Amino acid sequence: LVSNAYAEQNRLIDNRVQRIIEGKNGILWITTEGGLSRYDIKKNSFINFTHNPNDTNSLSSNSLQSQSVVFDGDSNLWLGTWSFGLNKMEFTNKEHTEANFIRFKHKPDNPNSLSNNNVISLLHDENVLWIGTFGGGLCRFDIETGIFTTYTTRDGLPNNIVFAIVKDKNGNLWLSTDYGISMFNPREEKFQNYTAE
Repeated sequence: LVSNAYAEQNRLIDNRVQRIIEGKNGILWITTEGGLSRYDIKKNSFINFTHNPNDTNSLSSNSLQSQSVVFDGDSNLWLGTWSFGLNKMEFTNKEHTEANFIRFKHKPDNPNSLSNNNVISLLHDENVLWIGTFGGGLCRFDIETGIFTTYTTRDGLPNNIVFAIVKDKNGNLWLSTDYGISMFNPREEKFQNYTAE
């Protein structure tokens, strides 16, 4: 399927820029409060991707978060939104100028779904996507099975707001939260927390 969610306009989609990451062939991906812009440095041209309420293959929301954009090993772009969950951007041509967006949202009756629709941080690690949320803690998304596993204060996380996620050389995840820093060991599923106290 080819989405109608993209339109070529030679301008940045919105001045409220959240983050810029570099993709292949010198392409810059720019997340904003008004959608996603693809900037081709060589051609000095923009292609913009936005939410279209009439197209379920479009971006779920234009409000993209600053720490929640990452490529996976298959060159799919993952994007977190405020209130409208997680998007997987699957490119439909080799130039990466056309794409469909697969949406993942919280489902109250499904404990294996995304824990919260406010996605504020992402980290790709092999076949796992780690997701920090605003209010739903930390999620582990198995890309192959499509299953989300949630870790919250009940599991030892100091706070259910995870602003950023960084992996160290030992495979531990370091999480910045609204109540200090937390180190998470994914193998043992244990947290070690650090606060000002």
